[in-house]
Amino acid sequence: MRTKARFFHINPSISYVLHRVLILFASTILASIIIFTILRILPGDTATIIAGKDASVGQVERLREKMGLNAPLIEQYFEWIKGFFTGSLGNSAVDNTSISASIWQKSLVTFPLCILSLLFSLIIALPIGIMAGMRTNKQKVDDKNRGIKINNFNIANFFDFILQGASAIPALWAGLLILLLLGKGVGVLPILPSQGFPLGGFGVSPQEAFVSLLLPALSVAIIVSSRIMRVTKTEIQKVQDADFIRFAMSTGKTRLNAMLKIGLRASGTAIFSTIALTFAEMLTGVVVVEKLFALPGLSSMLLHDIGVRDLIKVQSELLLLVLFILILGIVIDVISSIIDPRIGRRETKYYAQWAVGGFRRSRGSRNVRERGSA
Repeated sequence: MRTKARFFHINPSISYVLHRVLILFASTILASIIIFTILRILPGDTATIIAGKDASVGQVERLREKMGLNAPLIEQYFEWIKGFFTGSLGNSAVDNTSISASIWQKSLVTFPLCILSLLFSLIIALPIGIMAGMRTNKQKVDDKNRGIKINNFNIANFFDFILQGASAIPALWAGLLILLLLGKGVGVLPILPSQGFPLGGFGVSPQEAFVSLLLPALSVAIIVSSRIMRVTKTEIQKVQDADFIRFAMSTGKTRLNAMLKIGLRASGTAIFSTIALTFAEMLTGVVVVEKLFALPGLSSMLLHDIGVRDLIKVQSELLLLVLFILILGIVIDVISSIIDPRIGRRETKYYAQWAVGGFRRSRGSRNVRERGSA
């Protein structure tokens, strides 16, 4: 009697994690090669810029030798990537300051700004998106709490107008509008600081640092909230007539209660992914706001370093941003599988089949080779 062959068993969850880690590592290496190559193609020489216009050719050449720019490109790349993975980013080629310390200092401005902007945008986007998604053109809804009837067609048009208007506002215009409205010295209601950031940051004066980020955060929130509103509205419209919503309403829940408790979770995966990706885009997308409000953030530093051709610093900054976005993608997948367990089961099942299938293929090819040699 022929016995069934036993194959090596891999836990689906472990296989999923290993596969994502391998993808993360491969994507980081590929991104590092692309960043390193593009920066070397850009016109301009770092040594010439640092030495100045009046420097002689010999001075520029000695500076290039000191900075390691005369070494082969492959040697420069491996030296940089080794330092990156060991946590030694080195010093800036322009001012000789620590790259790690500079990135950490600037991130204490940009990350709080992005987090505060995201909170403001959620406060704006989620209620409007949910209300816009639940309002349809098919009927009139009696608002029992206020004792009046609301024409949903007009309200739907009003929400659509808000969505379209918010998405069309340029970042500079939104910042100037908020500045002229609430900024000290220039605003109609001068209640918030218009520019600058305290020297010590949150470590020395957290209250002053927080207040100085309110106007920039409001400017960014006006812009990014439109996308979250559109996705929320679309996802709510998809599930509001689903069978599970009708079943929940048959148990005594109102449509609003059923949508908030059940519908939001069913549509939460797409909404959460949009929120996370919006946060990732804000890290480099707030450069206009940082310039307008004179904030010493990551985007402003990156723009300045590109202008002075500080290649060593620029390539580390870009790769760190890429690595953060890649890690954020993994976090999105994990949290999405928690929100909707069906996603996690599909992913783990796929990677389990992938791992076992790969082992079977390798074992089958080995058996073929053994029979052929026999």
